[in-house]
Amino acid sequence: MESVTLHVTSVYQLTSGPHRFGRPITTMPYFEHVLEADEGSRRTAVKLLTHTIETQLVELTINAPDWSVITCNG
Repeated sequence: MESVTLHVTSVYQLTSGPHRFGRPITTMPYFEHVLEADEGSRRTAVKLLTHTIETQLVELTINAPDWSVITCNG
């Protein structure tokens, strides 16, 4: 099975700065779980990969409870 590399990217319009890129995520470590016979291992692989993507998105994007915090109008 061939590995795929995912690149999580953040694009936002609050500034005219460059896009922000996360660390490359190679899928090969997750394939080990997918190749196992039981359904639980495949579910674990998907959960782990989804968690890795989510973590990078949170690190790369602006996270605030509402727009007033971001725009300083609060």
